[in-house]
Amino acid sequence: MPAKTNKQKKAAIYARVSSTSQKDGAGISRQNARCKATCKSIGAKVALEVSEVVSGSLPLKQRKIFNELMEKCKDKGVSNIVVEGTRAFSRNAKVSETIYERSKELGLNIIPVDVPDLLEHNPNPAQKFLRRVMFSYTELEKDMAVQRLQHGWNRKLTEAKKNHRTGQCKARLNQSGKVQINGRKSIVETKSLSGKQRRQLLEHTKLYFNGDVTVRELAKHFSKAMKLTKVMAAETARRTAHSLQKK
Repeated sequence: MPAKTNKQKKAAIYARVSSTSQKDGAGISRQNARCKATCKSIGAKVALEVSEVVSGSLPLKQRKIFNELMEKCKDKGVSNIVVEGTRAFSRNAKVSETIYERSKELGLNIIPVDVPDLLEHNPNPAQKFLRRVMFSYTELEKDMAVQRLQHGWNRKLTEAKKNHRTGQCKARLNQSGKVQINGRKSIVETKSLSGKQRRQLLEHTKLYFNGDVTVRELAKHFSKAMKLTKVMAAETARRTAHSLQKK
């Protein structure tokens, strides 16, 4: 009789954040650490480790990396995907349910660190109820945060418009001359330019407004004039051109 082999189960770790600032911060590393601890506790070997910066509200068909992860897990015989929590893979109840159903089709177990048995493929009534409640709560939590941010943004914009109108404080203006409180700044607003540099940029700006160069060509001219190591983004070049035109 052949000896029995103890084949260790495999797991993939998935982490998600919605902005590059979170990726550079502790978001990804924290999620990975918690997921690895869970893999160790359930005796699973980490076979894949994936992270991405994407909105959790996007539908599954637009989640390229997550889709690729699930397909790769199926092909490589990795049956478990460990995530920090339900908000890690989605912030929309409908999308969460779609991902859950897809995991069942592929025979993959998605294991949230906070509630490991939440996404059981053959749930009892209590597990099914809790899954839907958690998906809905995650969406509610996200919507409330967005609403608070929007309210704060509107209040700040109203205050900036008032101060600009009364002359109390000069506000930043967009290309249409309207007050703005966010958005990418031009190099005129972020760097101290010498007289020579300003004259060089103004010459390139005239070419742009005369239609002699495209915005991408303008970006290359600006990069050379500013001795930048990388070509500036086209949108930043456009903003800079408009800033220079007003001065």
